[in-house]
Amino acid sequence: MSNERPAQEGGGSGGNYRRKRRRRGRGGRGGGGGGGGGGGGGASNQIPELEGETETVCGVLDLHRDGSGFLRQSRHNYLADEHGHDDIAVPAALVRQHRLLEGSEIEGVGGIPKKGFAKRMTIASVDSVDGMPPEESKNRKLFKELTVIDPQPMLALSAEDDADISLRIVDLLCPIGKGQRGLIVAPPRSGKTVLMQKICHALAESYPELYMMVLLIDERPEEATGWRRSVAGENREVLVSTLDEGPKHHIKIAEIALKRAQRMVESGRDVVILL
Repeated sequence: MSNERPAQEGGGSGGNYRRKRRRRGRGGRGGGGGGGGGGGGGASNQIPELEGETETVCGVLDLHRDGSGFLRQSRHNYLADEHGHDDIAVPAALVRQHRLLEGSEIEGVGGIPKKGFAKRMTIASVDSVDGMPPEESKNRKLFKELTVIDPQPMLALSAEDDADISLRIVDLLCPIGKGQRGLIVAPPRSGKTVLMQKICHALAESYPELYMMVLLIDERPEEATGWRRSVAGENREVLVSTLDEGPKHHIKIAEIALKRAQRMVESGRDVVILL
């Protein structure tokens, strides 16, 4: 404001000239930005053509506000790769064409696009969405539209006679079923982490079709390593946001993990989240 006041007080055409020139400068810069935006806008309304070699790409969709997104990898906790090598760009036009939802696992053909798009790995066609053909995925029922019922059936943790006594107590006093929400309240160093690991192992052994997702928020890096070693296997993954990360980082991982679980349920899978 202090820069404009002397120009107005200067009077005459000089002040007006300066104001007009500044306005044109903004317009020129805006026009340049608009040109870039126009290029982006044009690109956002079309699916890119690829040049050179193509390859099969896969990842979990992380959407942005402008409708475009990136395919993220579980080894990066579904967050942006710091070096950008593993992130695959998803054009907004492709998202709209297939009605892609955040958290969906997308597989398709990617490569470097021609003019009008950033020169980075970009997916140009979709072969499957959460294991389904793209057309079939459009018609699936959304998670929020599913019917809510009481937890059933029960997931027995102590199916064998020589099962761990703590798991037998859980089965008797607070049984777990599909659709169950549970909370473990205990003082530090009382064994709640060990109990959760036992629950995870018992479910994985008795119900191999379940997908186990361990979400560690604000935990020590050593504990994250322990979990990864403990629950490694098929249909299991550990997502971590350690205590040295900020709140935004914690929230982002929690949101993408929940979206991923919802998309899997919509496609007919059963998911267990251990938080």
